[in-house]
Amino acid sequence: MNAPAQDKLVAIDVLLEPDQRMLTAADEWNKCLRDQMPEGFSLDETHHPHITLLQQYVTEKDLDAVAPSFQEGRVCVSAIV
Repeated sequence: MNAPAQDKLVAIDVLLEPDQRMLTAADEWNKCLRDQMPEGFSLDETHHPHITLLQQYVTEKDLDAVAPSFQEGRVCVSAIV
């Protein structure tokens, strides 16, 4: 008896990216923290501050059905920080 074929899973990560003002502040705070604890986490070109709203897996066959919900501007039209 053969095992049933499994649908391929796709990872979805929905996040809020800060504006330039918040990125600058995060950089300043990160430098201050790194002065006190050099072995700590450093922001760089591949590590950006953000707020994760959702992380989950979706089957590849369902991706087209859920993708429109996560398009830029659709989840959160605007936010005032």
